[in-house]
Amino acid sequence: MGKKKINGRVFTGQLCWYDIYNDQLVLMTRPGSYIEANKENIQEFTMVYNNRKYRFVNFESFGYGHVLYQGKLYLAFKYTKEIRKKAIENRFDAFDESKQAYIIRGEEIIKITSKKDLFNALADKETEIKQFLRQTGIHADTKRVETLIPVLEFYDSL
Repeated sequence: MGKKKINGRVFTGQLCWYDIYNDQLVLMTRPGSYIEANKENIQEFTMVYNNRKYRFVNFESFGYGHVLYQGKLYLAFKYTKEIRKKAIENRFDAFDESKQAYIIRGEEIIKITSKKDLFNALADKETEIKQFLRQTGIHADTKRVETLIPVLEFYDSL
């Protein structure tokens, strides 16, 4: 359940799931009947799981990203799945799921794997960001991406 924004219109309460492997939103039209939504028409969708909302935005060339922060730029996770052929007992395939953090500024997509990546993404205000981190004692840890949100909020305030 959640809401979907399709061609500018908002739809709520429709059962759906996010197919990570194909990067597709799948909608249940009636019990036992499903359709893949046309990605070109889906600007964003929100899913609710265990009373938590997960907002996904279609970044077009990037696909769907789980938005953790939105300001002058976005901080988003990109989820992927890969199939490993005959990975189990040399007979059965297995899925490997992963997620990667990105900062998205317009059409620019920056993979965040280290502090260097973070500072490169925020290069226009790098000096101010480093001073902010020293003064506040905030530890921006790219392995715990939620710790980057105060940094991005500060960046947006500049």
